[in-house]
Amino acid sequence: MELQSILLLLTGVALAIFAARLLRAPIKLVFDWWIALVVIAAIAVTAWFVAPAEAGLIAFAALVALLFAPLRLDRAAHVAAGGGFDRRATLLAGVARALHPL
Repeated sequence: MELQSILLLLTGVALAIFAARLLRAPIKLVFDWWIALVVIAAIAVTAWFVAPAEAGLIAFAALVALLFAPLRLDRAAHVAAGGGFDRRATLLAGVARALHPL
């Protein structure tokens, strides 16, 4: 398997696992994450038709930028706020909000 296929498969598996976890939560609390999953899947499908040679990289980049980065930045903001680093927490939360605006 080539790298693009592996990244596309990895993106699909990650989306499926995340969707399975979202099914257990109340829809009102996770509606924005469902939208993010649909956007990532739409980017992957569009990339498959527009640029099939780079589809895996594009889909994986969308997964990281729209799913993993906001989750990690939000967690880092909570840790910083708990440690009393309010300025850093505000900065991290702002970046997370920019990546996941819903």
